[in-house]
Amino acid sequence: MGNQQVSRNNIKNHPVYTRYSADTDGNVYGIRGNLLSLCNDTMGYPSFRLHDKISSKTNQAVTTRAHRFIWECHNGVITGNKVINHIDGDKTNNSLSNLELITQKENMQHAIALGLQVVPRGEDSPKATITEKTAKSIIRAIMGNKLDTV
Repeated sequence: MGNQQVSRNNIKNHPVYTRYSADTDGNVYGIRGNLLSLCNDTMGYPSFRLHDKISSKTNQAVTTRAHRFIWECHNGVITGNKVINHIDGDKTNNSLSNLELITQKENMQHAIALGLQVVPRGEDSPKATITEKTAKSIIRAIMGNKLDTV
């Protein structure tokens, strides 16, 4: 990695896993204060392994998504049905200024608005039971071949 510069702005400990911390620039620090390496999980979110006696009775490692951890370090434990949204849509930009706490519904609306999530329409929808061609045939039959607008 070479000489990686880390600003270490406003480092705060996690409210539960107090031996770990994060700064406002999106960096996560381990038990000894060292910068932790993040690896993307299967959904593309930067994650890391958390080793802490609190995380399990057997002291096993737990995989934690960095954006949730960073938010919790600076704002407290996430409660209820809230999720962390990346305002710019970039899952790897974990700066605190790019994170917001919202509902899952708001998160989906945001993803659709940014073009990150495509809502399937018509026969591409998983709920579709007929094709567009079949639908037009049914409409023609009902309308008596007066299919000007369909």
